[in-house]
Parts: sequence; C-alpha cells; structure tokens
Amino acid sequence: MEEFTQSKAYREAAEFHCPRYRELPALDLYMDQVLTLVESVLRPLWGEEGEPWVTGPMVNNYTKQGLLDRPVKKKYSREHLAYLIFICAAKQVLSIPDIQKLLQVQRDTYPLPVAYDYFCTELENALQGAFITRTLPEDTASRDTQGTRITRALVIALAQKVYLNKFLEYSVQAARTEKAEK
Repeated sequence: MEEFTQSKAYREAAEFHCPRYRELPALDLYMDQVLTLVESVLRPLWGEEGEPWVTGPMVNNYTKQGLLDRPVKKKYSREHLAYLIFICAAKQVLSIPDIQKLLQVQRDTYPLPVAYDYFCTELENALQGAFITRTLPEDTASRDTQGTRITRALVIALAQKVYLNKFLEYSVQAARTEKAEK
C-alpha cells in the first residue's frame, strides 16, 4: 500500500487540478484543439492507457442530444469546454440521460461559471478525500440546493471510481513487475 501512495498515478489523481472557468481559453477553438485540451485536463484521472475521454463523434453526439450548443463557425467556446469537461467526467459514473437531467437542474439553478467552478472544487476535494484523508470533505456550497447535492454525490462517486481504478492498475503493474523479476 505504501508503494501505491508513492506512485506517479496516485500523486496525479490526489493533486488533480480542474481548470476553473476563467482558466479555460477565452479564444474559441477548433475541434482538434478541444479534444486535445479535454484529454490533457482529464488524463491524470485515468492515465495514458485506456479509451479516450472524448472524440469528435462523441462531441457531435452530445450536440445532437442537446447536451452542448452547436459550435459557431466550427469553433467551440469556453462554455463548450466547461460542459465537455463536466460531461466527460460525469459519464464515468452516470448515463447520458442522467447527465442531461443533471445539466437541466444546473441550468435552472446556477449560471454556468458558478456551477462549473463548484464542480471543479468539489471534484478536487473529493479526490483528496479518496486519496489522502480517506474522509468525505466538507461541502463548499454557499447554499444547499438540489443542484449542489447531486453534484457532490457525482464527484464523490467519481473520486471513488478513480481511486479504485488507480489502485487496480497499480496492483496489476506491480504483479507484472514482480513476476518479471523472478
């Protein structure tokens, strides 16, 4: 267990930083730039291996399903990026119809920058809770609403899934290394 806590994968997840709304590019981006950005933001949660977090067809499907607004002249805004980061993270523990419901609650309750920044803060805190303190962090919401409760439940589930995946990945690699050394 001690070796796991010293691993790069553990540290990347425990120290994960989700860019706040103001940190997302203010300039509109083309699809390939969007895909690269979302992958680079979320990669520490799953690592280099595995399925991509997002692809062009996925973005097109999210647009068709109403999760995302259509791009303007094939360019995606800061708003698109915030939604994509949220959707890609949330789909690790929720279905697309459930994400649609969650987004509707958010849209009815909070402006996107507020909701997205709350998601980022709570995700970072939940990851620290899963990896470092082993306790649930305090809620940072200024008021208790349905939106804050379901967002918090989402990030706690996601953080626990990330922890489990990282631990299992580490265990498999450690077993391979041990076997190779024999």
